[in-house]
Amino acid sequence: MKPTRDKRFATEHFSSDRWDDFPWRDDDIVVATGIKTGTTWTLRIVGLLVHQDFDRVDDKVMHAPWPDANFMPPVEELHAEIAEIDHRRFFKSHLPLDALPYNEKVKYINVTRHPLDTFRSTLHHWGGITDEIFEIFEATGFPPFPRLEDQGSTKEIFNRWLNGGRMDWEQDGWPFHSGFHIAESFWKHRDLDNVLLLHYSNMIEDLDREVQRIADFLNIEITDEMRGEIVRLTTFDTMKAQNKAMNPHYDFIFKHGGDGFMTKGGLNTWRDLLDDEDIARYEARAARFDPDFRKWLETGQLD
Repeated sequence: MKPTRDKRFATEHFSSDRWDDFPWRDDDIVVATGIKTGTTWTLRIVGLLVHQDFDRVDDKVMHAPWPDANFMPPVEELHAEIAEIDHRRFFKSHLPLDALPYNEKVKYINVTRHPLDTFRSTLHHWGGITDEIFEIFEATGFPPFPRLEDQGSTKEIFNRWLNGGRMDWEQDGWPFHSGFHIAESFWKHRDLDNVLLLHYSNMIEDLDREVQRIADFLNIEITDEMRGEIVRLTTFDTMKAQNKAMNPHYDFIFKHGGDGFMTKGGLNTWRDLLDDEDIARYEARAARFDPDFRKWLETGQLD
């Protein structure tokens, strides 16, 4: 069954309306993820596969237009910009599949990560946002986006993240969006030929294998040597060292620049942050999911 676009998202961060009347090309690629699940990592892999220029690490190779970013210039300017792109286009999104327009000729890639690792990274991301970016959020006309330092203890924030959403149809993910729902929206359509599911833990375990999976999915032929070079350029240490070239705006967006945006990554980063009571709350929430989906969400394993 084809996906149905029956969800609408509208906050200072994300607007699904900005995807309306989107000027698709048949070979377009959409990398749609929850925040802090491996978005930038995956986009860099896709960019290197598309450009195949391994001597370049600049933001042109990395650049993925982000249509649903509600704090970006008007959508008319976006459409004019992407019309000028002379290579295969790849886009970033932080929306679920049921809030995106579906085109059966377009390739959709979803990346997910253990939710508790995502929460840990979200705290770091949220706390690093600069005052200038908060001002941009406020200019969208939505109520002021909450600041991390005003939200109480980690336990209080975790409970609200686990049990409160931004949209009335979300049950979790405050104050950004529901990573559970995003992952599940793609999971439901994992059998479609133009949908690829990736998991952060699998990328850490065997990046060479996952790069090849992405290349095969996008119908891009690469040699073993090319794959090895892409793996080298997409390790955490390499990307952290090259973050300023990849995105020269990091210093404006984050208090500690690209070094603050790209922390240590990794698995099980939540273990020194959450206590037994927090984990019990998470277990109660996750128990509501289909067991196979939960296994995928937490481990990246498919039966």
